[in-house]
Amino acid sequence: VQFRLKDVRLWRNGFLLDNYAPRTELMTADAVTLYLENQKNGQKGATIHHTAVAGWFCPVKALSRRVSDLASQGLGLDTPLSCVSPGIHIVSKDVLTTVREAARLTGLTDRGYDIKRIGAHLLRASGAMALQLDGVDANTIMKVGRWTSSTFLVYI
Repeated sequence: VQFRLKDVRLWRNGFLLDNYAPRTELMTADAVTLYLENQKNGQKGATIHHTAVAGWFCPVKALSRRVSDLASQGLGLDTPLSCVSPGIHIVSKDVLTTVREAARLTGLTDRGYDIKRIGAHLLRASGAMALQLDGVDANTIMKVGRWTSSTFLVYI
């Protein structure tokens, strides 16, 4: 089940922001909660909470931009986050194409990586590995990657 606009809750100082607030207000969020209606492992009603982090990539700021883009188009709360504009969505093929293009641009294919073995599934595993190499503790890796067991250790 895809994340929808209504599954994203942006927070500032412990107060819930309206997803249809102006972008400048949404960008002041310091935390985000994602509601997972149903996961492929059968878990229902789970939540993920992230706080803002400094640096070039912040999950709170990324989701603030995504919510703002959808809300500014007047799209309803049931709109999937994959929506680019009415009737146009990012699909798995788009993600695969982008990941493989990134592999080419970063020279991975020049170093012997087979482009056919590079896929979107690798994002979760490589994310766990990147966090491990960055010195992030196992509990945080499990939270960020939504690992419910120590299975992620196989990847790192």
